[in-house]
Amino acid sequence: MLPSIGNLGSSWSGSEAWKDRMRKYPHTMGHIVLCREESTGRVYTDKNGERRISYVTGAKEREWIRNGFEGLAKLLHAQGASEICTAAAGLPVWRRAVGKAVDWSDDQSFLDFLEAYRNTSYDIDRIALGSAHQMGTCRMSGSPRTGVVDLTGKVWGKEGLYVADASVFPSASGVNPMITTMTFGEWIGRRLAERMRREAGLGEGPVGEAAIEAKL
Repeated sequence: MLPSIGNLGSSWSGSEAWKDRMRKYPHTMGHIVLCREESTGRVYTDKNGERRISYVTGAKEREWIRNGFEGLAKLLHAQGASEICTAAAGLPVWRRAVGKAVDWSDDQSFLDFLEAYRNTSYDIDRIALGSAHQMGTCRMSGSPRTGVVDLTGKVWGKEGLYVADASVFPSASGVNPMITTMTFGEWIGRRLAERMRREAGLGEGPVGEAAIEAKL
């Protein structure tokens, strides 16, 4: 993980602690906890006509993230991590006692660290939360009442307009969507090529480059 990205989620506890963390960065591994939300935010227009986004982490999501972090921390402890830190403001860094190799359940300092995390505020300015791989903004559906594109990626009611990326996800995948996005792209691309071939009077079968260029 690049320092410019990884350090966005590092809590500040002073310049000396920061320099020490940077010296250790070549031996640092970054992890994230993924959460598929049920709560939703909203996009609205303020009194000045500017678009604004409002999002507050829901109670369920806070509990899921908390459980995910605890499971991850226990795994890292079992793997022999010497230090564990989080993006929660004010939470201390857990450090393994030198020469002390015990199970996490018998390590009181680690249990205290988990308890401190459980009491962490999940306000938007107290813990690092992020969003990536946005999807589903042009939802694929069987009806224009419930989505933006049909099952071939064509925008409902608009001839010649197609969407073929993560926008067409019917809902968020909850995991990295790379392979699914590629699959959607190939599916929609093949359906579009088949349609172009039929409209060019070339019948069924593989689409030739000349036929596609002529249609375009």
